Amino acid sequence: MFESLGYKTTVRIMYAPDYGIPQRRKRCIFFASRTGADPVFPEPVFSPSGNYNLFDPIKKYRTAWTAISDLPELENGEGSETLPYSKPPRNEYQAEMRLNSEILYDHISKKLNEKQLIRIASLKPGQGMKDLPPDIRPKSGYSGAYGRLDFEMIAPTITRWVFHPGSGRFCHPKEARLITIREAARIQSFSDDFIFRGTYLQKSYQVGNAVPPLLMYALADNIRKACSVCGS
Repeated sequence: MFESLGYKTTVRIMYAPDYGIPQRRKRCIFFASRTGADPVFPEPVFSPSGNYNLFDPIKKYRTAWTAISDLPELENGEGSETLPYSKPPRNEYQAEMRLNSEILYDHISKKLNEKQLIRIASLKPGQGMKDLPPDIRPKSGYSGAYGRLDFEMIAPTITRWVFHPGSGRFCHPKEARLITIREAARIQSFSDDFIFRGTYLQKSYQVGNAVPPLLMYALADNIRKACSVCGS
């Protein structure tokens, strides 16, 4: 349909980890142009193993722990609308996320009920609902329900249900709690100076429904080049 309207069109499934995002998110992107320029997708700059050298500067995929390990430690229900940083950035990604920020927003651990907390506390990093003891395991649920991140994994897709432990692998790898809105935003590649508005539930929807900023940043330069052909 785009081509019938005079557009040159390319379509690709973009995989977020290829562009430095610590999350296994895939998005089908249609890139259409009628400026005369071919719509070209950016090449990946990260890979599963990495090969960072002068001639082939491909870095290794980032993990979820890489994204959030510098954030203040919290217990279940702790946190504040604003918090100071408690430690310096530990890697390039964390430094990039902090670039224009001197304070943290939305680093609040949603208070879980006793049964939810017991379930999470009984799991090791990387485990999930199937690993729960039978007496506290839910009768049914998502395959990733009550899943804890581990220290080496790329996070699964962050969804709008990030506020509920029974809806996916949204539990912290080190602390017995859910990840915070800020931690989910870090995994989505929102910089720390981005402020979400509304209730906790509304913020979780904003984070989970978003296209990762670094994914669109990777595409933006190619869009600019396509636009520059006609000077628009």
